Amino acid sequence: VKQPNNLLLLNDLASFYEANQQADKAIQLYEAFYKNNGQPEVIGNNLAMLLATYRTDPSSNQQALTLADSLRSSKNPLYLDTAGWVYFKQGRISDAKTILLDAQSKYDTPVIHYHIGAVYLAEKDKTSAKYHLEKAQANKVNFPGRAEAETMLNTIAQE
Repeated sequence: VKQPNNLLLLNDLASFYEANQQADKAIQLYEAFYKNNGQPEVIGNNLAMLLATYRTDPSSNQQALTLADSLRSSKNPLYLDTAGWVYFKQGRISDAKTILLDAQSKYDTPVIHYHIGAVYLAEKDKTSAKYHLEKAQANKVNFPGRAEAETMLNTIAQE
């Protein structure tokens, strides 16, 4: 695949691959662009989220953690969200919670509430988990993880 050198085209192509169950192609696009273009933060963010979402092998986990560490000091709350989600997926619940709550204080969005809800559920704090998962679902906007958030809420309701 010839790699676009325009960020918008790159993101569009990667999103197309992801939407068509070809996340590995999206990851390859981002990896090449990241390596060859001075490691832009936006690409590191997108790559970290794809790795955390679609891969579980040790090499990908380490790559996602390295990217998350670089995003941890970002001013962009969506990048903080990515870092927190990567930490959550790696079992670093305390780090995830700190970063996600910071992200949410800067930008209140359903996907961040979903991620915080997942963290609270992992901590067995069902009251806080329910609060954040309901906040995520209250907005009818679609977001990555919406179905998972709904499943988590149903699980809490049945206990």
